[in-house]
Amino acid sequence: MKAYLTGNKNDGNDAAAIAEARSRPVTKYVPINTEAQQDLQMLHRVRRRLVEQRTGLIAQTRGLLGEYGIVFKQGVSAFRREFSALLAMEASGLSGMALETFRDQHQQLSDLDERIGRYDARVKAAAKEDERAARLMDLPGVGPLIATAITAAVSDPRHFDSGRHFAANLGLTPHEHSTGGKQRLLGITRRGDSELRMLLIHGARSALRWAGDKDDRILRWAVKLQQKKGTNVAAVALANKLARIAWALLAHDRCYQPTWSKA
Repeated sequence: MKAYLTGNKNDGNDAAAIAEARSRPVTKYVPINTEAQQDLQMLHRVRRRLVEQRTGLIAQTRGLLGEYGIVFKQGVSAFRREFSALLAMEASGLSGMALETFRDQHQQLSDLDERIGRYDARVKAAAKEDERAARLMDLPGVGPLIATAITAAVSDPRHFDSGRHFAANLGLTPHEHSTGGKQRLLGITRRGDSELRMLLIHGARSALRWAGDKDDRILRWAVKLQQKKGTNVAAVALANKLARIAWALLAHDRCYQPTWSKA
């Protein structure tokens, strides 16, 4: 309502701004989630919080170990392996109080891993039961997590006029700052659902990593872009493509074809 608000912010001016926005034919409306969508989104939000807690716990433990001159390799898997090995050593060089604290940290990490695993299993079960999610998982870099996140966010794909509008809604399109007939395209806008945008970009990174010589037109295009512009630009561009293709699959009830072309 901010664009239509005149004067200071109060109840009367807010009501007038709402009425003004409601009367404009170009106003975009947000569809109401179904109960099934709300359940899926809640599943994703709770899982995300647990992942953030695990990341924070690992970062804190790394910092505490660094105070004792103990540094592990980067990566969650390497940290788990080396941390467990340290606690199993008879002569770790740590005091009894420090070992007790680190063992408690290790137990907290194991508990979080177990809880995240249970949520992952629930997400996989939800994706298996949803026919739309099953079709989306044919896309490169799209697994149960991303597929269910898309179905939870999009009840009716026809709410968006095109795949580009869906990608723009997720903030994956360039931010434009043009004037005087000169067009300037900057980085992505980062508007919309930050959770879904993040998942799509991570999925695109994974697809780029394992692209190899796969016979997929989209992946071949992304690999060429990666060689020219770098991994970050290619990953975001591929995420944009995946969002558009996902919209097309849902809007037109199609299955993904890796070698599809307009011809």
